[in-house]
Amino acid sequence: MLILTSILGFLAVITDIISAAQKNRIKLLTIASFSNLLTSFEYVLLGAISGAITTGLGLFRNIILSNKEKLSTNIIIYVLMAIYSLIGILMYDGIISLIPTIASVIYVNVLWQTNMTFIKKGNVVVYALWFLYDFLVGAYVACVANVIIVLLSIKDLVIEKNKVKNSKLNETLA
Repeated sequence: MLILTSILGFLAVITDIISAAQKNRIKLLTIASFSNLLTSFEYVLLGAISGAITTGLGLFRNIILSNKEKLSTNIIIYVLMAIYSLIGILMYDGIISLIPTIASVIYVNVLWQTNMTFIKKGNVVVYALWFLYDFLVGAYVACVANVIIVLLSIKDLVIEKNKVKNSKLNETLA
């Protein structure tokens, strides 16, 4: 079982990193959906049920949010937050079991945005929380992905900040 868990974790890591490296929100959500599926199975095998349910719901969240432009209302964000909160209450098994709920409620708000800079900032917070959860439940391969995603997001934010800074400098010099 440990080998299968590790394989699922490794595949989830690869897809999660590829997802986080995307510059387009729709591509990010599409690839992240596959990662959610793999991660859900990994958590089931680890007995981390709150993580399994939360990441499984993330698959559907990503599908819904990738079609955000077709939705005529913002109510979906509140419904998703309510579902995540309900899962957190029903699956409560100590403070550790709340971490996926907190991360997922934050991530719904992050992914609702279309601004990739905002999404990258949200990734730093959300994946830091998932790192903590993964470490505590023994999903060590996922911990690696979480660290890489946080670092990739910070790198992208620094690059974006430098572009803006250089653009302003060029305007001043012109």
